[in-house]
Amino acid sequence: MEMFRELFESMDQWRPKVLVNTIEELEADVLVEMKRHLDVVTVGPMVRSSTDARIHLFELDVGVDKKRYMEWLRAHPDRDGVEDDGDDESSRHGSPDLENTQQSQQGMVVDWCDQLEVLSHPAVGCFFSHCGWNSTVEAVASGVPIVGVPNSYDQPTNAYLVEEEWEVGVRGGRNSDGVVTGTELARCIELVMGDGAKAVAIRERMKELKEIAQAAVSTGRSVERNLCDFVKTFQALES
Repeated sequence: MEMFRELFESMDQWRPKVLVNTIEELEADVLVEMKRHLDVVTVGPMVRSSTDARIHLFELDVGVDKKRYMEWLRAHPDRDGVEDDGDDESSRHGSPDLENTQQSQQGMVVDWCDQLEVLSHPAVGCFFSHCGWNSTVEAVASGVPIVGVPNSYDQPTNAYLVEEEWEVGVRGGRNSDGVVTGTELARCIELVMGDGAKAVAIRERMKELKEIAQAAVSTGRSVERNLCDFVKTFQALES
């Protein structure tokens, strides 16, 4: 915290404008405090509206895999209609090996995937995430509850926001070896995808945040207004 405080105090000498990939309604209190030191301009959620025209920096010949995993998703029901027949051995006994998972058609492992496209698919019921900020924003924009297992930097803070402040997910626990076991993962998934009161509340809250995120990027709403004001600042400097 001291490092960030010194950074903000140093930046305060010049009162720079800082574009922040967040949604005003999500972090209202935090933004009020930041604006005491910085000219903060919220422009989130910075999530592309189309999955057709884009450039992937790390995508390497994934056409076949992409076709496979998107077809696999399309073969499953929407998350609101998912049924459990209660006969899944892997869910009762923890973590199956990846090969058996794929052979049983209950899962798929790929080298790379288009994360936002997967999250946006209606068959996806939750997102097991390290809680990096961009991933968290994409999950909110897609309306997908989060099972968070953070590592470092801002990730623990983001996981706290997900579970405690926004109430749109849960945080998974690690064992003494730092591993999230299959049993723990199953417990967390049940907490966000099950029929319990907490799971229902998490899903409803995430739907609300998705609507807020969609509203923010609508024509004439906060993102457009803030970006227009930001551009006008530089136009004024040139005149």
